[in-house]
Amino acid sequence: MGMYKQDLKVSEARVLVFLSQVDARHKFARQISNKLDMDYAYLLARLKVMSNRDWVQPIKRDRKVFYELKFPPLDKAIELLEKKARLLTKKQNIDE
Repeated sequence: MGMYKQDLKVSEARVLVFLSQVDARHKFARQISNKLDMDYAYLLARLKVMSNRDWVQPIKRDRKVFYELKFPPLDKAIELLEKKARLLTKKQNIDE
């Protein structure tokens, strides 16, 4: 599908993988921001982009918004994070 051909940022990949692994009480923007050590305003901007791409869906309950996965490119997100981890490990080995 066309929605998967869009560029996926590492920060978006981190959010998608996080949302795939936690229960609903941790899916509020503030909790995501704290857990992933990500700037709150930046996270909100990325969530808006991901929502527009149909990767996540904001759900309002009791005047709060939490985020559920909709049609995320999870395989691509995991692959991107694994690639980043390999590069960091390789860099760390070179620095030693």
